[in-house]
Amino acid sequence: MFITVLPMLGDYFTNQLLSGTPGTTMIGNTIEGCCSHPAPARGQGAALALLLLVVPLVPMVYYASATARASRENI
Repeated sequence: MFITVLPMLGDYFTNQLLSGTPGTTMIGNTIEGCCSHPAPARGQGAALALLLLVVPLVPMVYYASATARASRENI
């Protein structure tokens, strides 16, 4: 799961390098765009970054707890 999540978190400019259209947006580009604007948009960028960290965290915690529970039952 980490191998899939880590590139998603830091992928800011791959679509700009590979795609000729500037209309293709990824979450990293949206966060960067919010943080490069004046102060009122920084809160939105911070909220998007926090959301990007929390959303994958929920399934990871569930998986870790389910795996630990299953390993305790097998002992």
